[in-house]
Amino acid sequence: MTSRIDYDKKLIIIIVILTAIGTTIMFSASSPFAVQFGSNLFFLKRHIIALIIGMGSLIYLSIFNYRQFQILAPWIIVLAILTVLAGFYFNSSNGPARWLLYSNGKKMITTSDFMKFGMIIFTAFYLTKYRKDLDDFLKIILPYFVLAGFTVFTILIQPDLSTSLAIAVILGLMLFIGGVKMSHLLYAAGSAFVLVMLSVLRNPYQRTRVLSWLNPNSNISTTNWQSYNAKIALGNGGIIGTGIGDSSMKHGYLPEAHTDFIYSVIGEELGILFSMLILILFALLFIRAVKISQNAPDPFGMFLALGIGINIAVYACINVAYVSGLLPTTGLPLPFISYGGTHTVCTLASMGILLNISHEGNKKLKKRYAR
Repeated sequence: MTSRIDYDKKLIIIIVILTAIGTTIMFSASSPFAVQFGSNLFFLKRHIIALIIGMGSLIYLSIFNYRQFQILAPWIIVLAILTVLAGFYFNSSNGPARWLLYSNGKKMITTSDFMKFGMIIFTAFYLTKYRKDLDDFLKIILPYFVLAGFTVFTILIQPDLSTSLAIAVILGLMLFIGGVKMSHLLYAAGSAFVLVMLSVLRNPYQRTRVLSWLNPNSNISTTNWQSYNAKIALGNGGIIGTGIGDSSMKHGYLPEAHTDFIYSVIGEELGILFSMLILILFALLFIRAVKISQNAPDPFGMFLALGIGINIAVYACINVAYVSGLLPTTGLPLPFISYGGTHTVCTLASMGILLNISHEGNKKLKKRYAR
């Protein structure tokens, strides 16, 4: 455990603002759908439970020495793989095997979130351990690609194409920044492209999403329903929005208004100016993560902080892009804002790790200046 905590005030302010905005917007966006479950507070209550668990994780991990993750990294990735595989074992239906618990039609604990953060930690560990030998493709890079490919493949066959692609992008950026040769990364990218094409051809709904994106003005009443209405919602908001709680599109026109398409509700109720503020906050968080990585006391902390920052940035960019029609529709949540218990807990837990790295980096700087 660390001794006294010098909190990273800038990072905490960003986390608090995003969490407060997210809770408010999630409640507004979920209210019409929540009424079907007996109360417009249905999703808010569950979100608050996730926030409590997530904040508890954040506080604990902000004082837990992050270097322990470097020691535990191989075991963490084994546990993450077993968690994902358990999702297949406990899924008794023919539907997606994306959750760990299945009870009376309810699906709880998204397994891909554990895999994602497990691989971020393991990649930071791997880059640290072999940073002087990253040119050796056969002995160092290929074994990592085999492991990473397997972990991404387990998510792909759930099936969850969007999350598997997001994880691949996050790991690819970490490897690139870590110094892995571009030629080696292109080998992995080529293999990933083949897997993506096979997945799209194998799963009709994925193929439909891609074709609908390429033809945005077709099938508006069916496959392009969400995407079309999301753009209408963004347009309805104008500069300052219709007012909090006054979205018209969340009333049946956006089936995933409180999860995948919550950014369109932000645009409609709060306008383009507030929507841009959300993006600025994500940019500030990423910049803060980069600065924390620069001041990290060791390579593992540097790579881990970068991985956490890249994860938030990639998810935010992809979510906003598909809501705006720039990418095919996916199911990736908007960090801090979209409803989703596992994602909320994991996001806040990762912020705790980032705070811990920042604290350790500040301690090292103080010792250096004290000499």
